[in-house]
Amino acid sequence: MLRGSSSLLIIEAAERADFSGEYEGVLVKMQMRRVLVSTATLVVAVSLVGCGSTKKLSLKDYKAKANSICADAQKKSNKLSTPTSISDFQKYSKNYNAIQTQALGKLKGLNPPAAETKKLDALISAQGNFLSKEVQRVITNKDFATQVFNGKADLKYALQADQAAKAADLTKCESGSGA
Repeated sequence: MLRGSSSLLIIEAAERADFSGEYEGVLVKMQMRRVLVSTATLVVAVSLVGCGSTKKLSLKDYKAKANSICADAQKKSNKLSTPTSISDFQKYSKNYNAIQTQALGKLKGLNPPAAETKKLDALISAQGNFLSKEVQRVITNKDFATQVFNGKADLKYALQADQAAKAADLTKCESGSGA
C-alpha cells in the first residue's frame, strides 16, 4: 500500500533505474533534494518570524535592557581572578574579551528608539574597537600587555568607549561599570 508522495517518488525512481546501484543513487539524490528544500523552507520561515520583531523599544526599556546587559557583563568580569603577572593578565584579558564580546552582541540585538540609534551605534563601534584593537593586543602582545598591566599604556579606544557610553547615558556600560 502506498503512503504519501515519498512512496510515489521511490517507485518512480525505481522505474527509471536500470539496475539497483542506479536506483540507490537516484534515491539518495531525491532525499538530498528533499533535505535541501526542507532546509530552505525552514530558513525562510525563521527569517520571516524574525522580521516581525522589529518593534522599537521605549527609551526606558531600551536603557534598562542595555544597562542590564552591561551590568551582567561586569558581574561576570568581576568574577575573573585578579591577574598577578603578565601571563595571568593576558589570560584574564582573553576571558574578559569573551564576556564583553558576548555583551556587545546582545547590545547589537537591541532595537532602540530612533533618537538613540546613532548613540548605540557609536557605543557598539567604540566598544568593538576597544576589544579588537586594545584588548586583543594585550592578549597577543606581551610588551603591550606589560605596558597596560603597569598603567603605562595609552588606551584611547577604552576612553572612546567610555565617552560613547556616557553620551548614550548608559552608565552601566562605562568602564569599570559594564561592557
